[in-house]
Amino acid sequence: MIPRQKRSILVYFFGMSTTIIIILVVFTSIALQHIYLHYSQAKVSEKYLAICRSVSLVVRYYGFERGRVNVVLNYQGSASDVADSVNYIKRQRLLGDRAFHDLQEQVAALPADIQPLNFAEVKATQRLIEILRERYQEQLAKPFSERDPEFDDLWFNTMSRLLRQLHYLLFHLTNNGQLIPEQKKLADIYYLLSRVGDYSGPVVSYLEGASYNPDSLNLARILEISFRHEQMGYFVNELMSAAHTSLDKKNIELVTDFRDSYLVRYFTEVSSYLEKLGKSPSSPQLDSHFLADGVRELEKINTISLNLVNHYERISRKALYEQKNTFFLSIITSLMLISLMLISLYLGYKSFYKRIIANTNLLEKLIAGDLDTEIPEPSIYDEIDLLQNGIQRFKDNQIKLNAANVDLLAQVEQQRQSEIRLRNLSDERGLLLKEVHHRVKNNLQVISSMMALQIRRHADEQVGLALAEAQRRVNNIAIAHQMLYESDNLAYIKSQPFFDAIITNMMEIYGAEERFRLHLQLDDFSISFETAKTLSLILGEALSNIHKHAFPDKRSGNVYIFLTKHSKHILLKIKDDGVGFNPAAEQGNTLGVTLIKSFSRTLQGEALYSHIDGTEIMINVKDS
Repeated sequence: MIPRQKRSILVYFFGMSTTIIIILVVFTSIALQHIYLHYSQAKVSEKYLAICRSVSLVVRYYGFERGRVNVVLNYQGSASDVADSVNYIKRQRLLGDRAFHDLQEQVAALPADIQPLNFAEVKATQRLIEILRERYQEQLAKPFSERDPEFDDLWFNTMSRLLRQLHYLLFHLTNNGQLIPEQKKLADIYYLLSRVGDYSGPVVSYLEGASYNPDSLNLARILEISFRHEQMGYFVNELMSAAHTSLDKKNIELVTDFRDSYLVRYFTEVSSYLEKLGKSPSSPQLDSHFLADGVRELEKINTISLNLVNHYERISRKALYEQKNTFFLSIITSLMLISLMLISLYLGYKSFYKRIIANTNLLEKLIAGDLDTEIPEPSIYDEIDLLQNGIQRFKDNQIKLNAANVDLLAQVEQQRQSEIRLRNLSDERGLLLKEVHHRVKNNLQVISSMMALQIRRHADEQVGLALAEAQRRVNNIAIAHQMLYESDNLAYIKSQPFFDAIITNMMEIYGAEERFRLHLQLDDFSISFETAKTLSLILGEALSNIHKHAFPDKRSGNVYIFLTKHSKHILLKIKDDGVGFNPAAEQGNTLGVTLIKSFSRTLQGEALYSHIDGTEIMINVKDS
């Protein structure tokens, strides 16, 4: 009995190894968690930036729709004159709705704890806008005199409220601390651009609408134009600052040109118009290019927007790419450190292999069959000595197993001798069965010869024909026994040589080579003796009917015989192009038809007749 072990080298080794690995994993996890937080913030920041982009697009397209609807509602001429503006409204509405749909999906994809608080208000106002859109379409369809004069302000103020809510949403997204510094700059640009576009657009639409309907430019709108002018100056200066820090000289000149064109020259024309409006009892006329010039100035905003956005998007993508690379590089570095630690531990573990290898050599000798190998007694009684003790038990078991193998080999030899005797008996049985089939064939030939003598001696022609048919059937069965006798397999024969012999025998009996030509398509496959014998009888009856009825008055023709096998089903088809078979005969009591159907049922099949262009018999049976 092995004494209880007092110490374990593996306990000390694995205890030390586990402690080192745990310390390494803890410090690595802390570092990776810190890096992952930065990477996660970058991913969240990317989602917020996409929302900012969508908000700025919604503000842009809805702003264009707001202004142009205001202009068209105040136009007093023919509806055909503003057809282009109506199409422009539809296009901006479609683009705005698409951007708003993207905005909804992006906000819904955010976790609930970081979703914008006022987005429910934005959606509620947008649903109100949908209702007002139906109304302004109704208003546009009416003559100017029948339009609701208050709807213009209702539409404009409601849409302005939606844009203010979107500005607040954009401001919240920009300043809620979820954006990384590189992407916050881009979000600030989106906010500035949306503000500039929102403050500049209504000035153009107010004055253009007033040129058609002076009553639309009330005191509130005049004060709003002055307010928007002041706000435009502030946001354009902020935009100029961003351009000077981010754009090249060409784009800075474009921003400067917008400031000079819009805030100076364009608003000079606005101020002139307002001054004339205050002095003249009738509405002064704006320049015919006022609206087009205003839209063109607004398009400069889009060009500046594109340049600024492209610049900051490159910075944003670079920052996200660096965060991603840092995260994955940290993972790879951590895995490498852990791998190096494991390799070091493995190398230390190998130092204990000296005794283990000695025991392994002993085990290899035992496996090779050297059972005389001496196994030393355990000395330390640790795990390695336990392994050595197991090797000793393996040696003892191997000796017992060898003794059992000797007994087993003796039993196997007895079994082999028994199999030889059984095989000899089987061969003898096969020879006896072949002899039986040979004698059956000979007996059938004797019967056939006796029937031939009886045919020649009998004077009654009908009796002679009946005996000839019986002789033919006996010959077919004899051929089947002959084929089985010549086959190596006592249960199956080859289909093609067997049916070739049957058909040759039939042609010799009837002497039909000169009356019709045979076309054979016989597949070669193994077929059971009983199935082959029954099918030969069916084929004989079919050829007999063809000989008797298909070609009367010594006519010539063609006979087609097909034999094939699919899975366990055999298909035999006999067709001629003779005068055709009388359908009544199929249902009558003729012996040939009766035998064909009876034989088919014997093989769990059926015989199907067709009478188009001659006669066709198709027998589908199952091979046993």
